[in-house]
Amino acid sequence: MPTIVCDRIKLTEVFLNLINNAIKFSSKQNKPPVVVVEYEEESDVHKFSVKDNGIGIDPKYHEKVFGIFQRLHSQDEFEGSGAGLGIVKKVIDDHKGRVWIDSAAGKGTTFFFTIPKNLEISKVEPEDDASAEGAGKNA
Repeated sequence: MPTIVCDRIKLTEVFLNLINNAIKFSSKQNKPPVVVVEYEEESDVHKFSVKDNGIGIDPKYHEKVFGIFQRLHSQDEFEGSGAGLGIVKKVIDDHKGRVWIDSAAGKGTTFFFTIPKNLEISKVEPEDDASAEGAGKNA
């Protein structure tokens, strides 16, 4: 994995949400969960992916899942508030990147996201938030 300019705490939350979802939505299969985290360097961006062998997401829901508190399954089926992917989208947007899905129902899911290589940390952190000062500049 590369060293990148980012808000370390927020980007850690992105990876935690994506990996936790990968495990959660793979855990009810009759096979062990498999989660693969990868990095690919592109000309202007760092591209990351988190892939699982879980239940998958029908393409008609690919954009909907990024809405805050959006759930495709009942609380009884899968725990969670539905906030995780909304948080992922917000953090990646704040980093001037993009996030998208490659998935189909029953086929597992791969979440991709990018972080620009030329990102300056001042563009990521809130300017008026003194508590953000010193909070992990690089990941």
